[in-house]
Amino acid sequence: MRISPNSTNEMLLALAQASEREQGAIERLASGRRVNSPSDDPASMALAIENQARATQTDEFLFSVQSLRALLSTADSTINSVVINLERAVALGVQGANGTQAQSQRDAIAQEVRGIRDRVLSLANVSFRGSYVFAGTASSAPPFVAADQDQAGVHYAGNSGVNRIAIGEGGMSIATNMPGDQLFSAPGSDVFAALDELVNALENGTNSEVSDAASHARKALDHVSAKRVFFGNALKQLENDEFTLKRSQLDIASEMKTLIAADPAQTISELVDARTARETLLTAMGKAGKNSLLDYLP
Repeated sequence: MRISPNSTNEMLLALAQASEREQGAIERLASGRRVNSPSDDPASMALAIENQARATQTDEFLFSVQSLRALLSTADSTINSVVINLERAVALGVQGANGTQAQSQRDAIAQEVRGIRDRVLSLANVSFRGSYVFAGTASSAPPFVAADQDQAGVHYAGNSGVNRIAIGEGGMSIATNMPGDQLFSAPGSDVFAALDELVNALENGTNSEVSDAASHARKALDHVSAKRVFFGNALKQLENDEFTLKRSQLDIASEMKTLIAADPAQTISELVDARTARETLLTAMGKAGKNSLLDYLP
């Protein structure tokens, strides 16, 4: 019996190929991926890279949406507290305008309104993760600054800038803030001016002046209440956007699975076939090795 060198080379090549198939099947089982390198399936790998980029961008958008929702929830909750305090101030103003109130009673009411003004000032300077919510884009410092103790008034130290954050493909974005001057210092509806006016009227004014001051406080309350709609609408939009982005995550994951995920049953079958082929070749080469060297001579 004579085995040619070509036959031996063919067996070695077949053995290398069987070993390569076996290692490939082992890698696919370990990773759960059918495509682990571009050479496995160039077209699928190219699509998988595009999908991965989409997945990364979607994750970033979702993070922005969730962070922004926390910020806007803080702002909305703060405005709700401001509204509650202003409602109390208006009620106190109506009470103080009653002609049956003694001045001592009005002074007590004025003191409570002054406390409300201080609470509203604190709320207007609320911060979120180190940034002042109602400062426009100048969010590193408190936006509302009270005058010295011997003077009345609060001035706005922020700006009218509005930030926007991308929350979806195609340039979709949303405003992240409403500047405090639009909320608390609007002409004709200045919250702090109305509260200071009410305090002064209660301490020094007539019933008519107290009533007028209470009306101004009501106007400021109505203005803040109307502006609160911005936050409610923004939160609703973010809720819808979050749902859409999470659905996109699922769609992308499903596409990735179709493109590169390995079929466990098929991969195990390929592993068994490759291992069987390798062992068969090794057995055949072992038997061939028992021949005399003379058998390989031409």
